[in-house]
Amino acid sequence: MIKIPQLHHKVLENLFFKLTFTEQELREILSFEKNLLTQDLLAIINFCSNDLNDIDDEFSYNLLIYALFLLKENENENQLDLILKILRWPEDIIDYWFEDFFTDYFWIFVYHFGQNKIEILVDFLKEENIETFSKEEVAMALYQIYLKHEDKTATISQYWTKLLEFHNNIPEVSKGIDYTYLAFFVSYIAEPNAYQTKLIKKLHDKKFIDQSINGSYEGLFDIIEPERKVVDIFDINEELIRIENRPQENFNTKFFNDLKHTQKNQPIISEKKPGRNDTCPCGSGKKYKKCCIN
Repeated sequence: MIKIPQLHHKVLENLFFKLTFTEQELREILSFEKNLLTQDLLAIINFCSNDLNDIDDEFSYNLLIYALFLLKENENENQLDLILKILRWPEDIIDYWFEDFFTDYFWIFVYHFGQNKIEILVDFLKEENIETFSKEEVAMALYQIYLKHEDKTATISQYWTKLLEFHNNIPEVSKGIDYTYLAFFVSYIAEPNAYQTKLIKKLHDKKFIDQSINGSYEGLFDIIEPERKVVDIFDINEELIRIENRPQENFNTKFFNDLKHTQKNQPIISEKKPGRNDTCPCGSGKKYKKCCIN
């Protein structure tokens, strides 16, 4: 097990062990001198990049979520490189620290630190060997910038065209085609013009787009992705408190008895409560922490 980093503010060590905080505790942290607070938060984020075999279960699984949202509240625009570095982490490390929070909220950090660095976001989307949902979060952030910043809509639309041209120029025999990502990407192009529509049609005709995501080409333009709210540390804290306080009453008796009743011809199911990162036994595919304790 690795040791937690030495921090300028000892109170930040609570992030390693506490699952939730009071609003007052968070405001106290945000009152710290900005540069030193940033240094501490970067040390915590770097800690989370370690191999999972070195991460002891005593550490809070909400550690990275709090560290990033605190960094967002403390910093204006200087951490995009860090955010993109996290998106390059191995999938198992991202999943461990974020679970469902990744696809729900990570785009916010890309949006916050990248709204004035659009070309860097576009270059990231051209990189090879990036996980599907890491690229999807950047594509989502570009779309949200388009919706929220009228002065950037023309620029982003031009970059959408360049990205469509780029993806169309990938050889059809290439192993670098991410069909799932491209399905998300084209659905995040707002009000495509005639040329963009033509390029999207070419991607469909080449079968570069996974139709199981958004359906056939004909129905694609009926899909309108909503504008999302940029939540803050206090919003996330309330959600984490709600998750941690979900009732767990009679879980081992009622839930497993019901499950055994429906699967009485199946092997006996252990009544041991699933761990924090175990898949929920109800079959939803979600992690237990986000599912059956609801």
